[in-house]
Amino acid sequence: MYLVESLIDSDQKEKIKTNKNNAIALYLAKDTCLLIINRFAKKGYYDTIKLSAEEKIIINKNCYLTKYPVPKFYIYDYDPYNNSLWQFKKGENNTEVSLSDDYTLYVLDAKSGKFVTDSLLSKYEFMPKNWEHGFSRGIAVNKKENIVIYWLNVW
Repeated sequence: MYLVESLIDSDQKEKIKTNKNNAIALYLAKDTCLLIINRFAKKGYYDTIKLSAEEKIIINKNCYLTKYPVPKFYIYDYDPYNNSLWQFKKGENNTEVSLSDDYTLYVLDAKSGKFVTDSLLSKYEFMPKNWEHGFSRGIAVNKKENIVIYWLNVW
């Protein structure tokens, strides 16, 4: 996953407007039914994550049928005390995507399928079957804080 966070300057405003107009979907960070790519990401490595029975049910909610995938926004960091390559950090308002309520998510493109070599694909069942592998790209905009986050996820 690639994330780039930036303050919105005058040069970016027009690009953001164009992207918003070309979006295939618009979601609010506070929406209660979002198809989240890395929903079960926790501190640690993906290969150690074991889904509970409840989590396996969450993967296949009916409300996802018409949704495009969006990322869970977490920050990569090295934690020397736990020898961990990344540490999950929650957003301010604890939304499902870990952003504050003020963010709007614009999905610019998303497709199901294999877009990288098999060795780079996720091998874990974190998504519904129709989105087992794929990509999603978009922007998350917070007008109140004047912030834009660009994302690209391939799984």
